This record gives sequence, C-alpha cells and structure tokens, in this order.
Amino acid sequence: MNLRFPNATILRAIVAARTIVAMCGAIAMMLLGSAASSAQHGSAEPGFYPASYHGDIFSGQVVAVDEPHHQLTLRYEKKKKGSKEVQTFVGVTDSACVAPLKHPARETKELHLSAIPLGTVLTAYYNPEQVKNPDGSHSEHNVILAIRFDVVNGTRLTNPDRPIISCSGRWSGTNAY
Repeated sequence: MNLRFPNATILRAIVAARTIVAMCGAIAMMLLGSAASSAQHGSAEPGFYPASYHGDIFSGQVVAVDEPHHQLTLRYEKKKKGSKEVQTFVGVTDSACVAPLKHPARETKELHLSAIPLGTVLTAYYNPEQVKNPDGSHSEHNVILAIRFDVVNGTRLTNPDRPIISCSGRWSGTNAY
C-alpha cells in the first residue's frame, strides 16, 4: 500500500489549526467555569489596575456594614451534598467609595457603605496587608481598594463594562495587570 504524506507546509497548518482549536477550547472552559461559579476568592480579571494592587478579589453577599469604621463584611455560601461551605470576608476602605454618575459621565458621587442594601452581591478588589498592633504583634487586614456590584435587589448585573467603584486613594493610577 502506497501512503502519500502531505508536504511540510500542510502539516504545519494542520498542527497550528489544532493548537488554535485546543487553546480556544481551554479559554472557553476557563470563561465558562469562572462565569458559572461565583467564586468567593480569586484573582482579578486582566485589565488596568493601580500599581499598588496585588490582584486579590472576594465575591460575596453583603451581610454587615460598619460605616464609622469603613468596614464591609461579605459572605459566600456554597451548598455541597448535605453540607454548606461558608466563607466570610471582612475588609476596610481607606477612603470613601466614589461612584461615577451616568450624566454627566465625568462627575462622581460618594457612595456610603451604609447605602449598599444587605444581600447585595459584590466583588471587593483588595490587598491583604500586615498591620503592627500596639502590643508589637502583627495582624492581617484586608484593605478594599474598589468594589463592583454583581447582584442588586435580586437583579444580576451582566454588563462587562459596569463600573469598578474606587474606595481608595491608591486606585487612582492604572497599570496593566
């Protein structure tokens, strides 16, 4: 039996096409996996972020707000067979959250944490930071640099261009992440 082999150019094109198909499939699985699971802790999607941002995010339901201490508490619950996994995130803002207005687009307005309805699902962009306590010991605090609303009053917000609301003076400059 005489088998004919295609020339090297055709072989390279076939290998390249298969590689592209495999990469597209892997990317689709990553996107579908991240969209399907409202992961509680993760890394921020690619974009432009301040140089001081380390890339940590936590998505969960707002369960408590302490306005005087600029503290926000989120809870993530995932039901598993016969049990429930619950994770809690407590973070503080180092300045007021400032949200862009729709009209005019360049104006902003302070968003008081107490104005966020309990039960709202949001994503906190934060940095874990070591803080020295008065007794000399160290503890970790989560400093919220920005937030993004995901579900408000039962309505899922799906616009990928919805604003990320700054809650820190460190959120001003942007670098690619």
